[in-house]
Amino acid sequence: MNVPTPEEVQEAALYALIHRGHRGDTAYYAKACKGAAAVLELGCGYGRLLPSLSRVARRVTGIEAHAGLLAMAEVKRLSLPKATAKRVTLCQGDVTLALPEGPFDRIVWPYNGLFCLANREEKLAALRHAREVSTDEARLLFDVYVLDVDTEEAVIEDDFDYLISVLDEAGRLDVYEQNVESPGNVITANYRFERLGDVPTPPLQSSVRHHYLRPAELKPLLLESGWCLDEVYEDFRGTPTGDDPALFVAGARPQRSRVFSGPRKSPLPISTPPARKRP
Repeated sequence: MNVPTPEEVQEAALYALIHRGHRGDTAYYAKACKGAAAVLELGCGYGRLLPSLSRVARRVTGIEAHAGLLAMAEVKRLSLPKATAKRVTLCQGDVTLALPEGPFDRIVWPYNGLFCLANREEKLAALRHAREVSTDEARLLFDVYVLDVDTEEAVIEDDFDYLISVLDEAGRLDVYEQNVESPGNVITANYRFERLGDVPTPPLQSSVRHHYLRPAELKPLLLESGWCLDEVYEDFRGTPTGDDPALFVAGARPQRSRVFSGPRKSPLPISTPPARKRP
């Protein structure tokens, strides 16, 4: 694990303050992973799902590229009961290049993580790697926003709009958001954090970039990467998709013939449970 820089520590802390998941997603993924032998969470972030997943699965592995977020996830892992923490492995890596060694029977990619990748090619590479490390009976579970971004020129909102107020160790922060739409189905969310108090402090800023695909583009992407889409909901209660859903909550199963993308080298785990013999 790379030691995060002060900038990465701040980025991770700001991200965690306002990215708390969707209502019901923690319970949904925990239920889907109940009894699983091995769960892989792609883009595990600051470890938001680790406690719930580790309670229901025999082994949980999380991979995250951002050093600051991964450091927060490691703190959360160490806060688990000792026996549970030993069953959780964290590693730093790029999901488009390689994934930890499997096999996994559940692969979870929550909270718009698929759309954090820069383009379709990166999404395809990551999904192919996921298929490579999965069992033939595995389940791939993910959720993304449904947005139709179609612009030939950048569209920048005039100003930052108030989003939410949050608390950190130093007190209250008011958060403002500005969205920038760019050609190629890209939306960048810029955030400004303003602290109230007697002593003025410069606002903090962060950004999150997403590359979107339309729902109709996801099925062929999955097929090309070795997965078959077999369930879609508009929320985490299992509601069938309506005319104007805000979310695409999906499950997929492997195609029987694996799609390999060539030799790869697995990322180095930072916390590894005892060696486990394969049956």
